Amino acid sequence: MPATRLFADLARTAAAVGATRRKNAKRDLLAAYLRDLPADELLAATTFFAGRPLVDPTAKLGLGWVQQSAALAAASGADADTLGAAYLRHSDIGDAAAEVLAHVAGDGLTVRL
Repeated sequence: MPATRLFADLARTAAAVGATRRKNAKRDLLAAYLRDLPADELLAATTFFAGRPLVDPTAKLGLGWVQQSAALAAASGADADTLGAAYLRHSDIGDAAAEVLAHVAGDGLTVRL
């Protein structure tokens, strides 16, 4: 069975896919990432890359700052002031998350549902 992949691998793949305009390069990057992904992580990863986390296209996740910062605090151990300061520095929840999660031991976040 393949080893669990880290969320950082998914993030790097997404960044690489976003950085190229070539469809074949996008395909190759995704294929390389997905090829050895464990089955229990495949659904989450492919859902992310498809950009459709919900089956109903009219449904909304309803994840605002409150929900996102609570999840980020739980994953990182950061307090509200640290999260708020990181968000103000970056004006982007993803970049703020990368900053506060940088210290997580061994970059241990995974894609597993």
